[in-house]
Amino acid sequence: FVEKILRVQPEVSCIFTLIRAKNLQSAQARLQNQVISSKLFRVLREIHRGNSYEEFMAQKVMPVVGDVALDGLGIEQSVKDQLCAKINIVVNAAATTSFYERCVHGFHHLAVESTMDGLLILFSITCRYDIAMKVNVLGSYVNVGNTGIVREDVLRMGESAAIVPSDIESECYLIRKTLKEFRLFSDVHWSEEEEAKYMKELGLE
Repeated sequence: FVEKILRVQPEVSCIFTLIRAKNLQSAQARLQNQVISSKLFRVLREIHRGNSYEEFMAQKVMPVVGDVALDGLGIEQSVKDQLCAKINIVVNAAATTSFYERCVHGFHHLAVESTMDGLLILFSITCRYDIAMKVNVLGSYVNVGNTGIVREDVLRMGESAAIVPSDIESECYLIRKTLKEFRLFSDVHWSEEEEAKYMKELGLE
């Protein structure tokens, strides 16, 4: 998404990117290693040959330290005020689809909180400011198993490409309810790893 915006709309003022990191220095390093140096940006690198590519990216992409799973996205209120005063469009494409992360940290903590709760937090924050557009992108595995040219169908709110309609709120409620019952009725104290294993198995069912 970032690559396409910078390629087709190079006049964009700036793209602020939320990056999970300990501090700004770590966020800048992650941005450099995983985004700016990525092969995905080879066309942009050709357009802006030499040092101008690095300069272009430094001007157009700014890291913001935060985490969609934390309250208020883990961003200081003063920083949020400064950002929202400059932002016209908010795009949310954050989610976790890693089964490794689900195994280590638990299905509930990352899959639900970063994908759904993070979205609600983000939009609740931006609703307080005069932001022209809010876009949510949730497209991981939507066409899994399909081959060849896949026609894009426009879906209404709450619809999915699956035959069985999806009810996100019910799924989130079921996950939270199951985890609460698991902790409440267990005879022994389970470790975080054991809880994570149980929730992972639930997520795979």
